[in-house]
Amino acid sequence: MSATFSDIVSQVRELTFDRFVTPTFFIAQNDRKQEWTLSITSTNFIIKDNGVNVIDLLLADYPTLKDLLDAIIAAAQPIEVIFAGSFIPSEPTSSLSKMADVTLDSYRPVFRSYYFSDALITAYFQDYVRRIMHVTDDQVNAIVWDTEFGDPSFDSYRRTHFVFWVAFQVVGQRRLYELAAQNLLISTLGGPPPAGSGLSYVSSSNFTTSGPGQDVTVQIGDVFTLTEDKNTALGLYNSGEIPKDMLPPWAVGSDNPLMDYYSFWYRLQLWLRLQLEQRTGDYSLRNNTVMTGKIYLDPRDSEKLYSYFDSYPWVFSPYLRPYSNVQELGT
Repeated sequence: MSATFSDIVSQVRELTFDRFVTPTFFIAQNDRKQEWTLSITSTNFIIKDNGVNVIDLLLADYPTLKDLLDAIIAAAQPIEVIFAGSFIPSEPTSSLSKMADVTLDSYRPVFRSYYFSDALITAYFQDYVRRIMHVTDDQVNAIVWDTEFGDPSFDSYRRTHFVFWVAFQVVGQRRLYELAAQNLLISTLGGPPPAGSGLSYVSSSNFTTSGPGQDVTVQIGDVFTLTEDKNTALGLYNSGEIPKDMLPPWAVGSDNPLMDYYSFWYRLQLWLRLQLEQRTGDYSLRNNTVMTGKIYLDPRDSEKLYSYFDSYPWVFSPYLRPYSNVQELGT
């Protein structure tokens, strides 16, 4: 069954849970005595004072949100603007949700229709064909996506691989923005949100941590001992310490430099990777990492040359040795 660009974008949005309006910035009038209203159409951003246009910006002249907010500020009107944590300067103004005559007597949110625009998702489409299909930049720029997705070679397997791979990358981007928004909120407020504000954030102090288990020691012959230490030299970030009664969300190949182990977005990204692996057999998104451990070499009798190889009554070393030495070990 052939697909279109809209079909694939919709599937990516479903997998990434990008299906809800997102607050972009908050806007209010400075003079509460005035009756200012805001309207956003498909073409214009309009602020009126008692029906008279005070600001009327053509969205086509301000293609990104940064351009639009710069123009609002430059208009030198008694308007206050506050960025939301999900504000993305490069997102297009065409992604703004429509509004009609909303009063600005208090801070009103201006929404985007989705968290990420079609343009950003398309950028990951292009990234896919570059990295997976090794298509050149000139060829990428000439792609007509409806034609490519409608081609018979874009079968069920390719479609599954494409959609889950792109969704994995998009959620990775979302994780970064969400984590930044939390930290920016804390930075802006100057500390934890005040009680009764309706705002909250999660930190390590919200959890009681316990180690993942006991030290594991394996003795291999009499040659050396392998010990997996629950509290490695790298400390908490690599020791696997987890909230009490909570299963660890990490494993080999699941390192997490952002440390957002408890977030929905991190777990969603792991789920998307698992689906890609199970459905297509592609494990390329799993990092090539190993478990951290310690190896101890047990000391033996240092006076005997072959003490690390010979254990009575066996001889493990391929090296030749005097008959008297072997006979001595067997006595």
